[in-house]
Amino acid sequence: MRHVLIASLGGTPQVITETLWALMHPYQLIDPTHRTREAIIPGRVHIIATNFPGHFASLAERDQTIRDRIAKLYSQYGHPAPEVIIEGVESEGEPLADIRTQSENIAYADHIARVMKAYSEDPEMAVHMSLAGGRKSMSSYDHSAMMFFGRVGDELSHVLVELTTLENSPQFWWPDQDQAIVTARDGAEVPTASEIARLDLVHVPFVRLGVRLPSGVPDEALDYARLVEYVEFERRGEPIIVDWDSRSVTVGTETAELEPLHFMFFSVLALARKNRWPGAGPQHEDVGENTAGWILLDDLRCGCDAEGNLRRTRPLKVFDSFRQRPEYQMDGRTHREDMKGKAESWYNAALGTQLGRVGRDPTTEFRSKTRTNLGNAFRNPFIVEYLLPTDYKSEKGKCIGLNIPPERLVLRGFRDREHDPSV
Repeated sequence: MRHVLIASLGGTPQVITETLWALMHPYQLIDPTHRTREAIIPGRVHIIATNFPGHFASLAERDQTIRDRIAKLYSQYGHPAPEVIIEGVESEGEPLADIRTQSENIAYADHIARVMKAYSEDPEMAVHMSLAGGRKSMSSYDHSAMMFFGRVGDELSHVLVELTTLENSPQFWWPDQDQAIVTARDGAEVPTASEIARLDLVHVPFVRLGVRLPSGVPDEALDYARLVEYVEFERRGEPIIVDWDSRSVTVGTETAELEPLHFMFFSVLALARKNRWPGAGPQHEDVGENTAGWILLDDLRCGCDAEGNLRRTRPLKVFDSFRQRPEYQMDGRTHREDMKGKAESWYNAALGTQLGRVGRDPTTEFRSKTRTNLGNAFRNPFIVEYLLPTDYKSEKGKCIGLNIPPERLVLRGFRDREHDPSV
């Protein structure tokens, strides 16, 4: 198992080396309960910093001093120097010198959430996050990121220095450092021997929510506020309502009224999920006898087998039943020649496509437009991806479907035997 220390940095970089020393020397900490813990030597130190040099003449001097001190600490105890990452936080392309305003706090929250999510996806990397550096709001966001993405074995801690006069002393970096006497905050001369300059590491319990985000949202789109909104949406377990009469999808207080063809396309997938059509499931289930609720993309787009014989798959039959409904024929929105032409063109292309010779794929394009239609109503990318994720490739071909648990799907205005003739 590899280990990384993640630490936010304000004006006191000493908390980083103090935390590293505490992880390396649990048996020398003040609280005796630490003494049965194993020593931890992080192979990586990931520092999230503002552009505030503190008592250093420049940012370059600050960063080099931190790297040199970490290397010296490791060398003193016979360990190879770790990888040190020092990265700034930006807002609208500009580096932040402090985290004070609302927009600066949002920028930091987004940044630490992305960092923690990335580490949570590495099963061989244990995370140790320090709450000691930076402003209190930064520590709050650090804590939240650990709650969202922390796993068993990940730790959250705060380092404390005794004597307290050594806190914030620019000369004190860890007990038993090479500088034997330092000037404390009150001006006194204090030895740095570990018998006098003592540390403790408070391990902060936190709830591990085990958030699993939909896989199709890129990391750069991770937004802290949207993340919280998505976690609340998942926690509440509210129904997702698909209403035939209004051609809409409702999630919580937001409703997307879809274009008629997009709604019918989404409804085929909703019926497959709700009625657990067998054969394929979400990516973590894949394709097989014991999976259900998703559709092989070929069954939506390939109406002919390799010999050119009409296949008439279940999804195509259901979509055909939608087209025969009086609402489809009479509704002015769908009866316009341009809209009807699109319906006939896509459906006939799907029926006429020969299995194994797909060529141009109108179904994939149609799915993409349906996602766009949903995204215009539901601004949260995690919820859009949850509703209609990207397809995945199985041994039998690409699969498409909804991630929604069947029990959360509510279908209103659907008539099973008319909309799904095989039920």
